Amino acid sequence: MDLNKLKNIFVKLQNSTISEETYSLSLITTWLKDKNIPFKYASSNVDRYSLYEHGVRIQFEGFSLSIQTHPMIAGWAFVETLRTDDMSSDTRHETPEDFFNFLENLMKEEKLKENIEEEKEQEES
Repeated sequence: MDLNKLKNIFVKLQNSTISEETYSLSLITTWLKDKNIPFKYASSNVDRYSLYEHGVRIQFEGFSLSIQTHPMIAGWAFVETLRTDDMSSDTRHETPEDFFNFLENLMKEEKLKENIEEEKEQEES
């Protein structure tokens, strides 16, 4: 392969929007899409050369729920969650089932924000 072609590929990757998901995140986003739960990609900046999305955010009334699958964040667990209104609420969920049960219980207690675009407009104002 031509070195210039290879260089161009890396430059495109560096400047592009990341659209690939980790396997763990794809399990989560598939579940969220099946339930019609709006989410926004929100991968943490663990390393700046990450090629995959590994996090999303779900907006509830009054707070966001950060969901991260990167091993440097979730560690041994399937996923780690954090409520933005309580920075001591970080919770590791060992399995997808643990996480989905947690999320279903949270949705019973808290109201989901229906429109993420509304949040985006508020942030821009």
